[in-house]
Amino acid sequence: MKNAFKRILLPLDGSTMAEAVIPFAMGLAARTSASITLLHVLERNAPSTVHGQTHLKQETEALAYLDGVAARCTQQDVSVETHVHNHAIQDVAASIAAHAAELDADLIAIATHGSSGVRGMLFGDIAQQTLRLCTTSLLLVRPDENGGAQPFQCDELLLALDPALHGDVALPVASALARACDARIRLVTVIPQPGALPPRRRAAAIFAPASTRAVLALEREDALEYLEEKQVALKAEGVESTVEVRTGDPVDEVAGMLRQKSADLLVLATHGQAGLGALLAGSFGPRIMSRAQYPVLLVRAR
Repeated sequence: MKNAFKRILLPLDGSTMAEAVIPFAMGLAARTSASITLLHVLERNAPSTVHGQTHLKQETEALAYLDGVAARCTQQDVSVETHVHNHAIQDVAASIAAHAAELDADLIAIATHGSSGVRGMLFGDIAQQTLRLCTTSLLLVRPDENGGAQPFQCDELLLALDPALHGDVALPVASALARACDARIRLVTVIPQPGALPPRRRAAAIFAPASTRAVLALEREDALEYLEEKQVALKAEGVESTVEVRTGDPVDEVAGMLRQKSADLLVLATHGQAGLGALLAGSFGPRIMSRAQYPVLLVRAR
């Protein structure tokens, strides 16, 4: 069986918030036989604190910090390495993306505080910037309400599919992960209401509402048939799954399912679009990143 992941790159800035991703990343690594590389990038003109804690500015203190984190990660049978980028750079996200390529990592795991609003969409945090700059999949874990680490749990995956955009790009990863974790998969597609259509289609909906409703009804039928085909394929691989087609705003519907604890991990494909283009296109990935309270696995569509 092909492993879902082989090497997980885990960037840390020395803060407790950044460490919130560790338990979930370690759990994934243990179940997929992946190794973990802890990374710290020295930042040029770094602020004195990061998330309220002292910013690591020297190579020696960064190495000592990563060694301490690695020592705490020995409770599971996972190979953990450390690496410090010792030349201070300005663009941390670019350095993370470069290290992922250099180390042949197939997953980057980052804790995110979930920037929201127009500024968050336009500029993004390190997670969004990293996604835009690399071709590596991204695991995003938000700290719990107390700022602590999220425990690992992966009994049910919510796989959000958009047949028209990415197809089943994320399906192989979700299937491999489900087999490794003995998890179920919830296959869901959301058909937008006319008011939630992307800008280009929204104009047509205003001038031809009846035709738009008819097209959306056909899209719903096609989506259900598409999901049922994927369900049959998953069953052949030994993975239990359910299918569901919803109507509404895709982000609202999926975020609502996650708030109801409908799954332990959201899996979806993304083309990595960020910034103004994502805002204008209504890109699902960046929007859900600011809303999801549970871990999100963004599988990069190449």
